[in-house]
Amino acid sequence: MEQYILPSGNKIDIDGVIEAFDGVEEDCVYLLDLEKGDVGCIENSPGKTNKSPKKGKAEEMIKSGRYVAIPPLPQKEKLKIARDFLEMMSVDPEDEDKEVIEVVSKILNGKWKDKSYLIEEIIYSSETGIEIAWETFRDDVLWEKACDWFDTLPVEVEVEFKGCGNCPACKLFGSNPTEEEVKEVFEEMNKSTVAFGEEEMLALKGPDEEIMDNYYNAMELAGGNRSDRKRAEKLLQNSIKLDPNNVITYVGLVHLYYESGDKDKEVENVKIAYEKTKQKFPKWPTEMPWGVLRNRPFLRAIKYRAGLHAEEGKEKEAIKLYKQILKMNPSDNQGVRYLVAGLYAGISGEEIDTMVDEGNEKQDWDKVENLLKEQNKKHKFWKEPKWD
Repeated sequence: MEQYILPSGNKIDIDGVIEAFDGVEEDCVYLLDLEKGDVGCIENSPGKTNKSPKKGKAEEMIKSGRYVAIPPLPQKEKLKIARDFLEMMSVDPEDEDKEVIEVVSKILNGKWKDKSYLIEEIIYSSETGIEIAWETFRDDVLWEKACDWFDTLPVEVEVEFKGCGNCPACKLFGSNPTEEEVKEVFEEMNKSTVAFGEEEMLALKGPDEEIMDNYYNAMELAGGNRSDRKRAEKLLQNSIKLDPNNVITYVGLVHLYYESGDKDKEVENVKIAYEKTKQKFPKWPTEMPWGVLRNRPFLRAIKYRAGLHAEEGKEKEAIKLYKQILKMNPSDNQGVRYLVAGLYAGISGEEIDTMVDEGNEKQDWDKVENLLKEQNKKHKFWKEPKWD
């Protein structure tokens, strides 16, 4: 894996740069510290005329020469990423993904505002596994754009290969190998790889990487047959041995047991995922944007727990948690606002899901949007973000 090193010797926070490109926080100016490599977000505040954002603090920092502004990706480029992803997924798509692909295609070719926001909302609300493919595809593209942007910085950025340090390839690139040495090492690695089984290959990975691989692989298997689901369960149980407090594993188990129809185990893991999240956040943060990938397991865990409260007839507890999600992530990529509207109107989560699915099919969301508008006017539980 490449690391990008500043003249100071510090690494650039490339994940932070990617988040900045994605424009996670709409009202912020993202800055890269050219000495420490950190990415920060300076919130805009209204100027005296209230007509334009006051960027004085950010501009002052940029003028110092230590910071540079990270440009957010234009909507046109975001939509191009979505089109490229759609083209890739349209080749021999899974049956469960076909409806999502069709809806996204209609949005891209339609005249809606905030297309990129709508597309992500459709993808993430599907929970068919296509959202995992989208995250991987989008982040790969943004990584490449970040690397290209580093070439435009006013300081020289060095690329350093960082591997495990033990395998022949990592040792090789830690030196200055000749072409013959490179060829020889990779020929030997190709021979030895044939003899490797799954356990030996996993042993080469760090625990965090293995947990993420287990999660993504398990989600792909979850919608398969009984044998596939058993394999998925084994992967996730292995992750618990590696780190019993990693929330993403329990979120994966919730989805797996939902797919298999094992309600007891699904409920058990909903509770565990939420408790692990509460251990991580004894006090809820003021913000937990969905655009930050590491936040998503926590947001899913909270949503699952709220849904369980609703199923148990504990509407007040469910609404409280749903409101907490909306407070931390007002962009609401999970469709929580519709569930809150449903609870206030006495409509179940399943009925809301059906309304949303019908809207996706007909490309007409008036029914669920009118419900949201009516209940939000009464109870004021969600403030719609402003989009450019």
